[in-house]
Amino acid sequence: MMRKLLLASLLAANLAAVSVHAEEGAPPPGGNREAWCQSNPDKCAKMKERMQDRCAANPQKCEEMKARAEERREKCQANPQACKEKKAERRERMQERREKCQADPEGCKAKRGEMRERMKDRRQGGAQ
Repeated sequence: MMRKLLLASLLAANLAAVSVHAEEGAPPPGGNREAWCQSNPDKCAKMKERMQDRCAANPQKCEEMKARAEERREKCQANPQACKEKKAERRERMQERREKCQADPEGCKAKRGEMRERMKDRRQGGAQ
């Protein structure tokens, strides 16, 4: 019974996360970007264009980012179990954050706003 309750709550939280991402126009978590792009071609094109603009503005940072992604892929191919464990830990932390946000939506909204501002500042500072 407890397992079913836990699974139901995880499913509900996952659906809520996907719907929030869909509202924001971002691809759903989990890396199924191709399927998302097929169902949202305009948004996908805008995201690709923004990424191309970022890479054009700062090609060195773009290359570093691509190199880090390739390094992560190689590490996961070499040790898939470690990657699965890290992924599980990230999902657990995300679930904890979702639960906190459900308990205090206004506090969460404020934190998201602060994080967006910090990221915006970082992007502007990194592109100069």
